[in-house]
Amino acid sequence: RQRIRSLLCLPLVNQGEVNAILYLENNLISQAFNEERAELLRLLSSQIAISIDHARLYAQLEVVVKERTEALNAAQTQVRDLFENTPVGICLTNQNGDILAANSAMLRITGYEESELLHVSVLNLYEDPSQRGELLHQIQEDRSVRDYGVRLNRRDGTTFFARINASAIHRADQEVFLAMVEDETSEVLANAALQKANADLVTLLDSSTSITAAIDLDNLFEEVLAHLSPVVDF
Repeated sequence: RQRIRSLLCLPLVNQGEVNAILYLENNLISQAFNEERAELLRLLSSQIAISIDHARLYAQLEVVVKERTEALNAAQTQVRDLFENTPVGICLTNQNGDILAANSAMLRITGYEESELLHVSVLNLYEDPSQRGELLHQIQEDRSVRDYGVRLNRRDGTTFFARINASAIHRADQEVFLAMVEDETSEVLANAALQKANADLVTLLDSSTSITAAIDLDNLFEEVLAHLSPVVDF
C-alpha cells in the first residue's frame, strides 16, 4: 500500500537488552540502505539506545517529580490550613527574639496585626522578660518545654496568663523555636476564686463555736471542723 522500495530494521541494544527497533523505509529508490550505511547505523545504534534509555528515564523522573511536587504542595496546604485555623496561638521565633511567623490565633490573643507583630521583639510580650531566658534554657536542656506558665502582654497593655509548649527546630540552617500559646486567664482566675472561697470557708468554720459537719448523701460524717461545743447544730 505504501509502495516501499527500501526498508531497514535494526535492533537498538544497550547493556545487552533490546530497548527499541530502528525502522527506516524509502518509497523512492531501491537499495537505499546499502551495507555501508547499515554499518554506520550499527555503530550509532548503541548511542541511540543509550539516548532512548535516558529519555525514558527523564520521562519517568518527570512523572515522579510531578507526583512528589503535587504531594508536597498538598501537604504544605494542609500544614498551612492547620497553622492558620488552630485555636491555639503558634509563634516562630529565632535566638535573638525576632518573631518570624505567627498564626491568626496568636494575633487574636495578643491583639496585634500581623504586620505589627512581626516587627515586635518577643521579649516585649513577656511581663517578665527574664522568663524568656529561662524558657530557652529549658529548651536547650531538653529540646522542648511543656506547660510553661507565664504572664504575657497584649498590645493594649493588659496582661494575661498563658501556657506555653515550645520546642527547638532547624529551619534554613538556623535553630528556631516553635511555641504554642494558650490563653488560660479564665481558668487561672476561676481556680484562684475557688481557692479563695475554700480558704474563706475554712476560716468561717474554724471560727464557729458549734460542731459543723459535712454529711454525704448517706448521712455519713466526712469531717468535723471547729471545736466541741455544748450546742450541736446540723
